[in-house]
Amino acid sequence: MNKEQIERYRMLKLLRDLSTKVGRGTEFVSLYIPPSRPLGDVSANLREEYGTANNIKSRVTRNHVLDALESIQQRLKLFKEVPPNGLVIFCGAVPQGEAAGSEKTEIFVLEPPKPVPFYLYRCDSRFYLDPLLASLSDEKSFGLIAIGRDEAGLGVVSGKDLRVLDVMTSGVPGKVRVGGQSARRYQRVLEQLVHEFFVHVAERANKEFLGIPNLQGIFVGGPGPTKEDFIKEGLLDYRLRDKVLDVVDLGYAGEEGLRELVNKIAPKLKDVEYAEEIEAFEELKQMLFEHPDKVALGKEEVDKAFKQGLVKKLLISEAFDVPYLLMKCDKCDYEIFVRATERPSTCPACDGGISVVKEESGLDHYLDLAIEQGAEVQIFSAHSESGEQFLRSYSGIAAFL
Repeated sequence: MNKEQIERYRMLKLLRDLSTKVGRGTEFVSLYIPPSRPLGDVSANLREEYGTANNIKSRVTRNHVLDALESIQQRLKLFKEVPPNGLVIFCGAVPQGEAAGSEKTEIFVLEPPKPVPFYLYRCDSRFYLDPLLASLSDEKSFGLIAIGRDEAGLGVVSGKDLRVLDVMTSGVPGKVRVGGQSARRYQRVLEQLVHEFFVHVAERANKEFLGIPNLQGIFVGGPGPTKEDFIKEGLLDYRLRDKVLDVVDLGYAGEEGLRELVNKIAPKLKDVEYAEEIEAFEELKQMLFEHPDKVALGKEEVDKAFKQGLVKKLLISEAFDVPYLLMKCDKCDYEIFVRATERPSTCPACDGGISVVKEESGLDHYLDLAIEQGAEVQIFSAHSESGEQFLRSYSGIAAFL
């Protein structure tokens, strides 16, 4: 990840968070401003909406919408003109708990990575995120087939996820000793059963893969010659046949085969975060074996490396996306960055008093340091196979020096 990719990741993370927020009424305001729209026109429109909002029957909803409109107008005063790509503003009274009256007005002002194509004002119980999500969504998808004589697995890898779409069993019996004419007859029956299984797998693959937007290609794998036999039968839809990028030898079929397949083809999956995680994790293990002095492991070592300006690439888990505190000793100026739940009561260095300087997400803290020092970044999901191993084995943070 470079700086631009990090900012895109942060915006997607924010949108995922905004998608979970729900108002108690239609009191969440979403405002999309294209770059061609003069700020004076926007302010005039918001004043009209303010007048309309005064007619809302519910006193609570009315006050929340009016507060949101006032907050938006105040924030717009900070801009001399609309930014080159426009502005997107979300504002509303977000419940802080179950009880009524716990609402707090929150505002989010975004400068999108692509120009906003239209002007839109919407008031609803949720923020209207679809246009912004669509402009950020360029994730490539790859179809996966792990097929053997006894079972087959269909999957798709996209972004940070490997989704198992289906696992099918064939019912084809294993090797049976039969002699003479019975052997030839048995072989014909066996071949027919395998063909029918291939047809079933292909029909399922056609249905699943043709419905996937931005499908870049398909990888087929499996043990023995079965995978080649499946391809030769030409049962995949003609629109999918040309998308078969490679046929890979595997030890397994089914769901286990899908995971093995992704691990083997990871270098060929360009711009797919799931595959990038696998490669980064393998690179980390290789570096630890060959050049352990070029790796900082764990939070303390990474903090030290950043202070010395040595970090070339940061590897960090999304598990760090929780509150952290930057604290400073009132007596000796000792600084410490700790998880909020592990907040010390006194300075670890001199036992003096210690104060909070800043509270922020641990993930954002380290991303800022990486941007500041021009380091590359690899963010691991906390739920992928590689991400879970990285978190369990290396505490979710490491750096190449």
